Amino acid sequence: MGMKGSVRFATVDEVFKMTGLKPGSIPPFGSLFGIRTACDNALKDEPSINFNAGDHSISIQMTFEDYAKAEDPLPADVTNAPTPVS
Repeated sequence: MGMKGSVRFATVDEVFKMTGLKPGSIPPFGSLFGIRTACDNALKDEPSINFNAGDHSISIQMTFEDYAKAEDPLPADVTNAPTPVS
């Protein structure tokens, strides 16, 4: 199950109106703002993920498994697989 269609970044004004936060400081918990969260499937292969916690100077690190349990994000194929370096 994944997302289809086009995606764009919200404008600075749209971000602030929806969250009360500045772009780049919003944590990946759309449920805090009544927004469905999508998450790239590639993140589940990472040992941990890092993200801002509502402020540009505060970050959180957690396992993807813990994040998925807390947020239940919609799985999406957003990125391309990395090309091996030879």
